[in-house]
Amino acid sequence: MDIAQPGDPASLRKTIDRLTHQTGIDIILSQRIAEITSQLSSKTLAALYAESYIQIPNVYFSGLHPDLTYFGSFGNRISSPVGAYHSKLCLAAFLKGLCVGDCVRLFSEKIYKQLGYFATFQTSLEELRRRDTENHFTITSEFRDLTARELTMLSINHPTPIVFSVLASKILSQLGKPESIPSHLFASYLADTAIWPLYPEIAEYHCLPYRTPYLFYPESQTGARPLNLEEFVGKAYAIYHEHGREELLQMPLAKRLSSLDLD
Repeated sequence: MDIAQPGDPASLRKTIDRLTHQTGIDIILSQRIAEITSQLSSKTLAALYAESYIQIPNVYFSGLHPDLTYFGSFGNRISSPVGAYHSKLCLAAFLKGLCVGDCVRLFSEKIYKQLGYFATFQTSLEELRRRDTENHFTITSEFRDLTARELTMLSINHPTPIVFSVLASKILSQLGKPESIPSHLFASYLADTAIWPLYPEIAEYHCLPYRTPYLFYPESQTGARPLNLEEFVGKAYAIYHEHGREELLQMPLAKRLSSLDLD
């Protein structure tokens, strides 16, 4: 299998060539691809492969982690203490000149409600449902019901094995081979990447029957230990100080974050 590597033009050209010449390809399973080039997009693949092209859902859900964000432009992202994931509150507090202690105190039910974090659960579900309309099968209803019972996301874009179980079973059904695949058969490789906590106030507001440790987990291969909230904020501030406020203010999202009402 040839897989195009991000940032590798040779790899991308090789993949495009194979796809456009339909070399040894019977079925295409793909999440939605925005137009990278005129030769590689969901629209192009659908035209080339017709009924052999199956567009599958891309599970992105911020309802459990509304405070999580990337920061910086694609290919030039700022790092955080746990990789590429940042706290909107932490960034906003730094940009506004708040100290570490004042930033930590912002992580509260009052501020979450004020910033619309609780409402993100529903709006994120609605966005998942909207994107489902572009796919050959849907996953939103199953995902909603699962999330009401079990942890479905380790971060905004890293599902747990139970989600892959539903997704794989639906793919098989789409291929005419209906079969249920239990979640324990899926290795949880994403658990080795950065993991964001489910804030207790978010879980309580949505009456979720599960909790996670209030810890921020770096990628396991780094050997770094999980950080509690105070440690995460302190280390994030140290990184932001290295860049400087003026540099950070030039980044996408910075203007909106710096204008948030945190009083």
